[in-house]
Amino acid sequence: MSELYAWIPLYKELAKSLLKNKSNRKDLVDWIYQDLSHVTLSTGKSPVDYLHMSDGSKIQDIDPFSVFAIFQRSLSWENQSRVLKRFKEHFDLSSPVPSEFNGIPTIYPQRSFFFSWGQNNRTVIRDQWDLYEKVLNGENIENAYNKVLDNGMPKYSLTMCLYWIDPEKYLALDSKNRAYLAEIGFDKNYEALRYSDYCAIMENVKAAMTADKIPCKSFYELSYMAWKGSTSKSNATTDKTVATKSNEENNLNSNSLGQTKNAQYIDLLKEVRNLVLIGAPGTGKTHLAQQIAKEMGAEIKFVQFHPSYDYTDFVEGLRPVEKDDGQIGFERRDGVFKEFCKEAIKNIEDSLKTVEELETEKSFDWKYYEIIDKIENGEINDFQMKTVGKKVDVVKISNHKNIVLKAPGTSTERTYTVSYDRISKLAKAYPNIASLNAIPNIYHSLRSVIGGCNASLYWAVLREVYRQNDTLKKEAQSKVELKPFVLIIDEINRGEASKIFGELFYAIDPGYRGEKDSMVQTQYQNLVSDTDVFAKGFYVPENVYILATMNDIDRSVESMDFAMRRRFTWKELTPADTDYMLDTLACANEAKAAMTRLNKAITATDGLGSAYQIGPAYFLKLSENSGNFKRLWDMNIEPLLKEYLRGFRKSAETLKTFKEAYFGTNENTEADIAEQTDE
Repeated sequence: MSELYAWIPLYKELAKSLLKNKSNRKDLVDWIYQDLSHVTLSTGKSPVDYLHMSDGSKIQDIDPFSVFAIFQRSLSWENQSRVLKRFKEHFDLSSPVPSEFNGIPTIYPQRSFFFSWGQNNRTVIRDQWDLYEKVLNGENIENAYNKVLDNGMPKYSLTMCLYWIDPEKYLALDSKNRAYLAEIGFDKNYEALRYSDYCAIMENVKAAMTADKIPCKSFYELSYMAWKGSTSKSNATTDKTVATKSNEENNLNSNSLGQTKNAQYIDLLKEVRNLVLIGAPGTGKTHLAQQIAKEMGAEIKFVQFHPSYDYTDFVEGLRPVEKDDGQIGFERRDGVFKEFCKEAIKNIEDSLKTVEELETEKSFDWKYYEIIDKIENGEINDFQMKTVGKKVDVVKISNHKNIVLKAPGTSTERTYTVSYDRISKLAKAYPNIASLNAIPNIYHSLRSVIGGCNASLYWAVLREVYRQNDTLKKEAQSKVELKPFVLIIDEINRGEASKIFGELFYAIDPGYRGEKDSMVQTQYQNLVSDTDVFAKGFYVPENVYILATMNDIDRSVESMDFAMRRRFTWKELTPADTDYMLDTLACANEAKAAMTRLNKAITATDGLGSAYQIGPAYFLKLSENSGNFKRLWDMNIEPLLKEYLRGFRKSAETLKTFKEAYFGTNENTEADIAEQTDE
């Protein structure tokens, strides 16, 4: 077997040895915490820091695929080898530990375990061990595979897990493999992936290999090719066809080429988490940032810093609100970044839930808002308390869709609010009307879940929620996939970054992502609700990335102090890096040549240099003016260059030099170019 696949013997040997722990998983979990937690990765972290339950406590059980995922996350090869050495020693394996892991699909770091945080955790883990055992024993796995899928395991992740333990028999349908197979006619995504569907795909891939449509003979060779070779193939295809296509086709090719080139930026962002794209005006930094986020399949939030932008806009602050009594007061409100982080945390939590858990939550939301509608329509005016014959009157629905109540027969001055946040939290602890009715002491039981509140009112409202008929149209609820969340900060240097981020300069540090024991106390922490996800402090979840842009000749660059600057990685973009943006133009070659000549002259000018080059975004205006280079010079490029040269000695001579470089020779040729491109 080729050295490229030196990892296979150790993986297969480990898979067989790990099976011995199926009936003794406590010792396996103990070893993971006692031994692997003391391994220090190059990041300074332990490889098992992420293994915990929803409340942060240690896991008590684990499935076999999550064990493999410990070293099959997005780690460097050095770190993978370091962890695997511990596995080899503990399981007394004879196969060598590989130093390279070519083409093995990895799991997204935050979704690196496959057990459940729900009540069916024991069942989920048991079914995964059953599937694992059947795979290693060569048994029929159809029922076991489908059962694991039904338990909520992500379909593509399941195929990757099977590939890890038997790469000769099972095909990994990770994103790279699917993209590679799509080039020869396979679907890129599969709505359903039952075992019969999976087998059909593998048989079709084998047939394609036999027919030499895929230049390899095994699944692991295919994975290596998808990982290593698809980028260069895409480049070659695009370069050959771009000159002969229509404008529409050119757009497609430009996007394809951009995706190929953007892979390096995507990989860099995933590694460093905070990235600033710096470069000359018009290099397409903002466009590139948006493309990077889109190609990652991320949720995107776009903000632009400016001198008036501050902490209250970005993190949190006091905002004027109308109170229930009609008076104006102030209320703490989350800023853009805090809201975005909450969305990311919810995505993490939802990705760990089973389909059944998601359906239960959806049903609760529908019933709660059915209550709201009935109150607003006058159908519900009070709620029955647990004490027979005692009721509580409805006053109104607040602006935040909370329910305001009062004791019957009293003035409205003394009111009580039942909040959605608290009641939804209570619903998770008491998921049906039977569990509510069985509570022996409402005061102690409910307050232990939702803190200080009028427990009897929450009991009454939640009981009424459960009494609603769930007439919601049952839509096929699917497993929530974990997604990256990318915050794009345009022109990050135009705002006072240290002031905008405030104490969060600590929280955004890549070394503290997702570290709940390193929470930051924000300026208005004492006003944060105890049901808020950040009630104990703020942290940035691991699936959040910050991608910023900055014009490095802007005079406000120095507004970022060192403490902020060192928390970002800085990547320079030159016009040459993004000149593929011009491939959509009919005069693409002429535009690139003019840009190159002009930038060469600018770079050679004392007092300017490469930071003052003109980016391809300026030349895209040729598509709006029928390719008139002279008009582009007069209206767009010359005014910018005059600003560059303001205060320069011999500025007129320098501008003439730039003009001659732009047009290629002298002003006689300039007229010729204008005449040709006006047609």
